[in-house]
Amino acid sequence: MLPTTNLSWEPDPCLAGPLTYDVWFGTDPNMANNTKIASGIGANTIDPCSGGDLAAGTVFYWRVDTNDPGRDGIDFKFTTWGFADDLYPADGAKGADPPVVLEWGPDGYATTCDVYFGTSFAEVDSATTSSAEFIGNQAVSDANYNAGMLDLLRTYYWRIDEKNGGGTAIKGDVWSFTTGANFVLEDFDRYATNTQLYDVWDDYWVNGTNAEIFLEKDANFTFDGNSLLFLYDSRRTTGKYPGSVADADIADMLVGSDWTISGIRSLLVHFRGTAGNSTTVNDRMWLELEDTSSNTGVVLYDGDMNNLAVEQWQEWNIDLAVYDACGVSLANVDKIHLGFAGDRIGQSVAGGTGQVYFDEIELHPRRCRPEFTGPKGDLDEDCVVDGYDVDVFSTYWLDTEYAVPPVPPDANMLELEYLFDTDYSDTSGNNRHGTAIVPGNISASGGVLTISAEGSALQVPFDTLGPNPFDGSVDFSINIEYRASTPYSEASVLMSNTDPNGPNDPNLRGMTIFLNGEATKAGDIRAAHYDNFWMAGARAEANGLPDGTVWDANWHDIAVTYDADGGICSDDWEDPNLCPPGTVTGLLTVYLDSDYFAIAEFDPNIPGITDDEVIIGLTKNDTLALEDIGTAYYVGDINDVRVYSYALSHSEVAWLAGKAEPTCYGVYAPANWVPSGLGPCEDPNNPDIINFLDYETLADNWLTGPWLWPEP
Repeated sequence: MLPTTNLSWEPDPCLAGPLTYDVWFGTDPNMANNTKIASGIGANTIDPCSGGDLAAGTVFYWRVDTNDPGRDGIDFKFTTWGFADDLYPADGAKGADPPVVLEWGPDGYATTCDVYFGTSFAEVDSATTSSAEFIGNQAVSDANYNAGMLDLLRTYYWRIDEKNGGGTAIKGDVWSFTTGANFVLEDFDRYATNTQLYDVWDDYWVNGTNAEIFLEKDANFTFDGNSLLFLYDSRRTTGKYPGSVADADIADMLVGSDWTISGIRSLLVHFRGTAGNSTTVNDRMWLELEDTSSNTGVVLYDGDMNNLAVEQWQEWNIDLAVYDACGVSLANVDKIHLGFAGDRIGQSVAGGTGQVYFDEIELHPRRCRPEFTGPKGDLDEDCVVDGYDVDVFSTYWLDTEYAVPPVPPDANMLELEYLFDTDYSDTSGNNRHGTAIVPGNISASGGVLTISAEGSALQVPFDTLGPNPFDGSVDFSINIEYRASTPYSEASVLMSNTDPNGPNDPNLRGMTIFLNGEATKAGDIRAAHYDNFWMAGARAEANGLPDGTVWDANWHDIAVTYDADGGICSDDWEDPNLCPPGTVTGLLTVYLDSDYFAIAEFDPNIPGITDDEVIIGLTKNDTLALEDIGTAYYVGDINDVRVYSYALSHSEVAWLAGKAEPTCYGVYAPANWVPSGLGPCEDPNNPDIINFLDYETLADNWLTGPWLWPEP
């Protein structure tokens, strides 16, 4: 019904006149709670809003009672012609990727829609069909508007006024969305089949190179949505040497040919390697751009070639200035060529073969990359030294080196204990006895769990004998002694895994402890990969330990403690700008042989991680099928696995690591910049306290920045 609708009714012919009426009207289905808008009127029609309009898109209830005693009327209801709904982007949405196509669901009474769009709420709200914000009128069957390549990180406003066949318009609400920080050039999600992929991307069958490409939909091998599987072959040594190349026209991409808009300065390619790939210099990965005048420029991958064998998603960042220096017009980019080896990079010798996955190719403006920019003082890694860094600094204020006496943990808080004397029994008294997976290659005796081959592991029944402590909402501690015998790029000592998006989806996890065997980070342990892979948690190289420490075939003790409300945003002095009201962050600490190894904090509100299972020695999913996430096997010995329902102190960790006497520890904190004398342990080799000397370093860089990449 139109918002201008009047209420009318026919008199009951069985009643003697003259008749008068009481009219009840409102939005409550219980008529007794609605308003009597008329009493004793003789007319059989009434304007419920006395000349105004009813609220659009609203259900109203009404009843007419006659003056004939006991003659209450029947309750009626109707819905006014309303507003468009089913919006995309949703009202208030953040991170909308240009080009943005607005979509909405028209109300059933509308025949056309007036579309308004702009950058000012007030101007869009007050706009008429003669305003600059008026885009045009269109049929309801065309309920979309392509807003095109909008500016990055900007808020836009839009309004849809609906009209019926008579031209009556209902002014809509003003909605908003904010664009993202980058343009997505290619995400491979718009292809449903290989045939559709080949309509845009060419490989061997078209360009004659040694490349084969396929659309990959398996979530284990996609960064987001679908990805591109690229098979390369660099073994040809005679005749034409084209390498392995996949080509596409920019006209078929999601972003146009002008790469100078919105301050675009860099290209980001997400890629994932495969164990066993050939990673020699003769298999170099490269990306070439070609403009409409056939000018070309090639950029070689500048990372470690061994990354092509690392089975996790990585970033390849390219400064577009390199192409500009080669004469490529970034305002007229015509083609993109992605390849390995070959004569385009001057190579004429044999390499090897492999397969690499590509996804989310993006264009970025200058942005914060803390690994390249920023001096001491930028503790929150936003490339600016400001009050947020003072908040972080305050967390460590007057921290000093100290002596740690070993103290036994609280036995009453022990949730799980595996000593492996003869079997997989839980000796904590909670009966969470382990179950061997692939039993032929796993055994327990003499206090040692031995996993002798890939694929064997121990299943811990937290999912059936819960609660599982690793969902981020409660305190916990894990202590494991291990002696690894086979290095891998990743080895999963323990994983608490969930599968909320369907079988074999690894993207949401609970607590995870990885040993890292990458060549450049062989002294690395990762812990607490909550959410999507490395989105949150602690990952750091061993403090003062040589590379290879975690794989040196000696016994080591790993302890992970988690305080669910121990982070910055849980303290009384929290900054409302850094920590919005109600924000809580958890604090995770990782120790190796009772020494501090890494500290991290993050939001403990982790969706979907509830009754997930826990596995020792392997990465697995909820279906107990093997999951190939970076050859995340563990082969070696494990002993004395313990889980506590509170965050252990450093002294308790030292006791579990077998320390008998107090040990002196230095200050491990990002704010520890300046040696300042002797602390309680009187060790002149360790900076011993965070004080005003360190604060001076922060003050020297106060309000400097932002440091953005690429440099001007």
